[in-house]
Amino acid sequence: MVNKQQGVLQKKRFGDGFFSKPFLARFYAWCVGLFCLHKIFRRAPYGILVWRQAQRCFFHNQHASFLLGEAPKSFNHLKKVVLPEDFERLHIATKKILKQHTSKETVSMRTLGLKRNLLLHMYGLTQSLTVWFVEEEPVSFAYDDKLKRLFDNIPSPVLIKRASQKIHFVNQAFLDWLGLENEDVLERYLSDLLTPPFNEGRLINRSLTLTLKSGAGYPMQAVCNKEVLIDEEHNLFALFLSPQAPTIDEKSKIHFALLLDNVPLPSLFLNHHGIITLANRLFEKLVRERKILGRSIAEWLDKKGQQAYEQFLKKVYRKKERSHFLLVRFAPSDIYARLYISYIPSVSWDPMGCFFVFLYDVTDLKKREAKNVEAQKLQALGQLASGISHDFNNLLTAMLGFCDLLLQRHSPQDHSFTDIMQIKQNANRAANLVRQLLLFARKTPLKPKIIDLRECLNETSFLLSRLIGTRIELRMEHDRSIKTIFADQGQIEQIVMNLAINARDAMPQGGVLVIKTRQVHLDQKTTMVTGDLKAGDYIMIEIQDTGCGISQENLVKIFDPFFSTKEEGRGTGLGLATVFQLTKGLKGGLEVKSVVGEGTTFFVYLPKESGGVQREEEPIPSQENFLIYGGTSSVLIVEDEDAVRLFAARGLRSKGYDVLEARDGEQAIELLKRHTDVHLLITDVMMPGMDGPTLANHCYAINPKLQVLFVSGYPKEDLHLQLKFRKSQVHFLPKPFNLDSLTTKAYEVLGEQRIHA
Repeated sequence: MVNKQQGVLQKKRFGDGFFSKPFLARFYAWCVGLFCLHKIFRRAPYGILVWRQAQRCFFHNQHASFLLGEAPKSFNHLKKVVLPEDFERLHIATKKILKQHTSKETVSMRTLGLKRNLLLHMYGLTQSLTVWFVEEEPVSFAYDDKLKRLFDNIPSPVLIKRASQKIHFVNQAFLDWLGLENEDVLERYLSDLLTPPFNEGRLINRSLTLTLKSGAGYPMQAVCNKEVLIDEEHNLFALFLSPQAPTIDEKSKIHFALLLDNVPLPSLFLNHHGIITLANRLFEKLVRERKILGRSIAEWLDKKGQQAYEQFLKKVYRKKERSHFLLVRFAPSDIYARLYISYIPSVSWDPMGCFFVFLYDVTDLKKREAKNVEAQKLQALGQLASGISHDFNNLLTAMLGFCDLLLQRHSPQDHSFTDIMQIKQNANRAANLVRQLLLFARKTPLKPKIIDLRECLNETSFLLSRLIGTRIELRMEHDRSIKTIFADQGQIEQIVMNLAINARDAMPQGGVLVIKTRQVHLDQKTTMVTGDLKAGDYIMIEIQDTGCGISQENLVKIFDPFFSTKEEGRGTGLGLATVFQLTKGLKGGLEVKSVVGEGTTFFVYLPKESGGVQREEEPIPSQENFLIYGGTSSVLIVEDEDAVRLFAARGLRSKGYDVLEARDGEQAIELLKRHTDVHLLITDVMMPGMDGPTLANHCYAINPKLQVLFVSGYPKEDLHLQLKFRKSQVHFLPKPFNLDSLTTKAYEVLGEQRIHA
């Protein structure tokens, strides 16, 4: 019974203990790990030896046998492999490892047979196991820097390797030939660069033709002479390579030269250093020189292009630049070109390889790209100016409006009257500045009318003084006989400002800018820049500067769009082109005279107003009319700016109108539903949420007889295209406006409504 129970216990211990499932899993994992570790050790790029009690070597990989010359079976066997003094140092380091099995020791030693310098790294794993890692000791050229410089200056490829066939040094010619970097070559085996691999021993006694792989993947052939021992102490051998290339007969060379000369693009051949060896006539025409051979393309490029070209040439050589073209600028001829480069591994005139280059002129394309960039900048500037002007017009509307309300309560004898007038005058000047900003943004609508030219130029002089700066003196000289002219005031101001800015740029150190006006008479048809100008009376604006002047070569091109004589990044080339178009649109003429070093004078001829055109007098409503219509008319004002809405409501109430106020479109619709007797809707065009045209459409659905007056800091646009009712019911009042402008416009709109009714 007892024996049976013991058997059960033994069986249970046998099944649950050593051969249980967890134990088998661990044992299997240990076996797999040992197998993988053994496989990794055998393929390691350094030598590995594992010792038991530092006496018997029970594992070594193939690389360890290669470095030591033979695999040591016991520690004493090392006496046949290394120098005696190195063996003693190994013995001492081994004793330290046995005493402290976790210690680490590094020993430098030299083999007897192969004379290799090795580094031995010893690690104690356990009390009985020690592992050695063996590697070839790196050798530096610091011991003889002159030798390194000597090899670097040899024009043919040179390779220095150790006895283990590891590459120790290559000169610059070798790197250039294969298109490699030092990190791609050093500490690699020679067989890694050869295709197909060969037995290194074949190089010892005779020369051999080798095929090496370039960095770009091309096969490069070279004749290699026998190995030369250059350093016995460090066991270094030098291989001198002579690159080979297929030969081309003289007849083929002549055909090739004719072919290159007939390529329809500027074409070149460069050697592996980037020096021109062949060039066709089109390239000579491009650089405007005949002596081309033996020079580098970088000589004709600007400083920025020279650096980019050198880097690009290296990338093409190493096939790291897939596009193989570079945009460059030839400084002497100011021509932009796409430079396409292809690398040819070897040709008869340069076994080290060469480059084939052709150029495609993209000067016109580059200029068009620059024009598009400048146009986008101008468009962005215009949008910015429009946004600023819109907000600023709201502020000016409130300033002018409240000044008018204050003037109603203060007589000219009041002390505050003068102060209020000063505020109003400065607000009007600010309104002129905003109008000119909109002019630059191309947002001002054309309004030809009879204007006082002298007054127009005097108002513009305030902005001109700020534009030209304090270094330039501005003089205005007017002919007193000139009174009025029929033109758009915005166009006149834009012509004068563009010419003044052009004069300012011509006088960087300061000078004098003179603007004159006078009447002239042309007896016969005169040819000018803008075309033929018929005989008759004209008003001439003369703008003269004391700047650097314009050469006769550029004088015929200054009115071309995007043409500029200013340095890159300053001028857009649109100022004088705009003057040309505006003057031509006004049916006027344009002339220019310039002397280099003395200055430039522009003459703008504008036709005088016709005798049949009369100045339109603005209707001045009487107080009686305001009382009649104001007592029976209701106005709804919708404005998101509180100050503008408050001024407009108070101003219209002071004239007798019944006024309702709304801050946004939703509030306005609710008010209109409760007050169906509203005659006039005054609304801003741009409002958050619901804009003016959308609000007008909703209000028209409620009251079809409603008149709509849009007010906006932006110029009048075709608002009726967005509306669902008649154009006769739509009116517009630009900001900034004063009290008189608002009440007069309201009287006109409501008066028209009563007349039609």
